[in-house]
Amino acid sequence: MTKKIRRKPIPVKTGHTLVKADIVDNVREATGLTVDEAKRGVEGLISLLKRGLVEDGAVLISSFGKFEARLKKPRPGRNPKTGEKMTLSERVVATFKLSRKLRSQLNDQMPEADA
Repeated sequence: MTKKIRRKPIPVKTGHTLVKADIVDNVREATGLTVDEAKRGVEGLISLLKRGLVEDGAVLISSFGKFEARLKKPRPGRNPKTGEKMTLSERVVATFKLSRKLRSQLNDQMPEADA
């Protein structure tokens, strides 16, 4: 098995993680909507994404990626504090897979990994 190389995230130009308020502000600037209108639109989109995951199990956004609800099977685990062996229960997790187009754009921006 090969070891995965973890790369540090590319620094965001603004110096912080993009949050919902930033998205609302960008939508407001791009569309000329009021702050309240932009906020309702962003919250509506988030609500739609949530509903799609819960009801359909997946949301596909062309040229962006796919959100998917997946079932993780029970598996052996260990309590990190005590070291006690335990079984981690079956649960649903949300995953996101980038579209090829977006993955390519991100990879074009990545600095070369040190050898």
